[in-house]
Amino acid sequence: GVSFDAACLTEPLSGAWKGVVQYSEMQVGDDVVIIGVGSIGLLCLLVARAAGAGRLVAIDTSAHARRRALALGATHAVDPVGEDARARVYEILPGGPDVVVEATGSEHGFQEAVSLCRPRGRLVLKSTIAARSGTDLAPVVVNEVQIIGSRCGLFSRGLPALLDHRFVAPLLQGGVSGSLQL
Repeated sequence: GVSFDAACLTEPLSGAWKGVVQYSEMQVGDDVVIIGVGSIGLLCLLVARAAGAGRLVAIDTSAHARRRALALGATHAVDPVGEDARARVYEILPGGPDVVVEATGSEHGFQEAVSLCRPRGRLVLKSTIAARSGTDLAPVVVNEVQIIGSRCGLFSRGLPALLDHRFVAPLLQGGVSGSLQL
């Protein structure tokens, strides 16, 4: 059976799969950067890892979030406050990332995501930016970056992963920050 805690992850896990793997057409060995490794970002990281991502770079302002991302499979973690995130990512991935996932919902996260995209790269937006964006999108056009919006997922995509306890157990043990009683 599936625990209630695991079942609660069905839709967000499906949405992560849809955006990171299906819509972006991520291939085995693709290098992926995830900006914002809270709950949705961690699901995106787990999905990318399960789909065979090459190097997985997690970017987050929280040291705790970066440690969790490393524990769940990120190969590198970058502090965008303590270092130049773009320079560090391109040091790790000289050719740039194949896929960038923006999961912060912040204007700064979106700007960072656009700046990280390599020519012909793919940018998956897993969050909604609340404020009107003032980001210069000229690099998107010049570099022919694909911007992919992705929100909810199909439950049928998430259920098989939930039944594979090797996939969901690490998230439930170290990725979920808390729960509320109903």
